Amino acid sequence: MEGRRPEVCQPLQRRQRVNLLEQTGHSVFIDTAPIIYYIEANPRYGPIVKEVVHSFQTGSITAFSSIITLTEVLPKPVEAGNTKLVGMFLELLKFGRNISLLEISESIAERAGRLGGKYPHLKTIDAIQRP
Repeated sequence: MEGRRPEVCQPLQRRQRVNLLEQTGHSVFIDTAPIIYYIEANPRYGPIVKEVVHSFQTGSITAFSSIITLTEVLPKPVEAGNTKLVGMFLELLKFGRNISLLEISESIAERAGRLGGKYPHLKTIDAIQRP
């Protein structure tokens, strides 16, 4: 199993709860959208993401995101002059419990370039964040 990419979690049915340890093992990668849903309390997805955040903040799982996520969440609140929202994003991503931001290495950049060549519809930024 080592070196094997984990399977994607099955979609949840309405009102179905998920045990993240059963679905992911001990860690999860969080893309930009769920971070935005959580911080901005999105009425549709916020409650689901809140469970994920609670799971890593309490130590049930470890979360990872890319440094690119930080780049993607800041422009709109900065443009709007919403320093409170900027601070909330920074607090979660830079100082949140049991979440680490992964740096972009040369090998990740190469792999992203190859993914972009294989899947032309994939934006560079999204290709970088694929494990």
